[in-house]
Amino acid sequence: MVIEAIGKGMVVGMGLAFAIGPVFFALLDTSITRGFKAGAQFATGILLSDALYALLFWLGVGSLLQGLSHSVWLSVAGGAILLALGLTAIFKKPDLRRHHLPNRSRHRSRLRSLGKGFVLNTFNPGTSVVWLGAGAAGADLAAAGGHGLQGLYSAVILATTFGTDLTKAYLAKRLNRVLSRRNLIIVNRVAGGIMAGAGAYLILTTCQRLAA
Repeated sequence: MVIEAIGKGMVVGMGLAFAIGPVFFALLDTSITRGFKAGAQFATGILLSDALYALLFWLGVGSLLQGLSHSVWLSVAGGAILLALGLTAIFKKPDLRRHHLPNRSRHRSRLRSLGKGFVLNTFNPGTSVVWLGAGAAGADLAAAGGHGLQGLYSAVILATTFGTDLTKAYLAKRLNRVLSRRNLIIVNRVAGGIMAGAGAYLILTTCQRLAA
């Protein structure tokens, strides 16, 4: 059962890591425009957010996750955050200059990237849906091996998604060396447009659901 938990966790983790959504594009955008370290910090924020959901799943709070996935306020908050970040990416030209920042500025930059990853992933309603799916996929493991096997399964998912996110950040950073400034701005605006579109869609569909 341990081998099965590890194998299933890796498969589910890879599926989560390559799910195309606003968080995926935000990670690539951060890595391309601000470098690998900022991308890695963003990925760490995603990891902390996923770990929070994994803890809820491990504690058996499936009903809470299901409530979050249908939460009106979470959808509105997530949509507003995505919309704001997307519009910022569209209209703000990325600073592509290579310069060294003071230690305090670097510290603030690290916290900003980490916090952005955590908030964006936490308030993305799709995250709770994804972890509900991960929980369903590992229900047989939980039934057979209890909390220990369930925890191993969740830990493998987290390790797989984090490792994959770091790889994406590294590869995106390498693109920065071959893309022109104009193309980098285009990439930034495309990613921003996707985030803004996803945010507007979440807000619109939530309002329609309230009006119905």
